[in-house]
Amino acid sequence: MITKSIFVKILFSISLMALMQSAIAQTGSVAATVQLIPASETMSAPMGLPSDPVESLDIVPLASGGAWSNSAGGPTLYSKGIYYYLTLNPVGTIPATATITSVVWSWGLTSYPSGLVVYLCHDTTSACINVTSYGSGSTTSFNGLLANKKMIYAFGVAGSGSVSPTAYGQVDQVIVNYQY
Repeated sequence: MITKSIFVKILFSISLMALMQSAIAQTGSVAATVQLIPASETMSAPMGLPSDPVESLDIVPLASGGAWSNSAGGPTLYSKGIYYYLTLNPVGTIPATATITSVVWSWGLTSYPSGLVVYLCHDTTSACINVTSYGSGSTTSFNGLLANKKMIYAFGVAGSGSVSPTAYGQVDQVIVNYQY
């Protein structure tokens, strides 16, 4: 069924082609013929050319993207010389091919004991960045890594004995931006 909008576009196209044909014919230097081709015939590709007109332009599709976010109460630090971990798992369905483009984080404690160290890690504690000096921020250090993996905070206080005063964990968060 041809809608009014499509009908107007067809009329405009016919008028434009007729105008072009008369303009070219008036110059006398170029012989031109304007011919209307039914849409059903334009989808077949002559002489081995690609049938998809977009394909013939070598257009690269844009990547799609998304993000996941998770937060939880951080650990309470009682003892020095050990690490306390908070694991934040991906939320939602993240495509298997999705790779990280940036990570935004925030963490907090009720007190900041001398010797405190805080790491933000991707999937294991072997791929980490030190975020001790920044309670919040963003990084591109994890770019290209799989976005469907967990993020881990590792909190520690150098030394031995107990942490005094006890450092209670606040709400810690990550936002993982990705593309696929």
